[in-house]
Amino acid sequence: MLYNRHVKFRKFNEGKLVLRVAMDARKEVNDRKITEKQEGPYQIRKVLGKGAYKLQTLDGKKVPTAWNVIHLKKFYD
Repeated sequence: MLYNRHVKFRKFNEGKLVLRVAMDARKEVNDRKITEKQEGPYQIRKVLGKGAYKLQTLDGKKVPTAWNVIHLKKFYD
């Protein structure tokens, strides 16, 4: 279990603001320097468990799919 020793587990509560990893930035290796690496901020709408979250935009529009914690980062004002 040495590989888990340095892993920092992240957990978000409902209402917290997060950034989402931009999927376009992950696909296009050559264009990473000119594309945004994160999108957002988004608000945690619902905690589904096992690291899955439902998101919504700041104006209340629901994001259709659930997102795993590995694709989310804490948003700092």
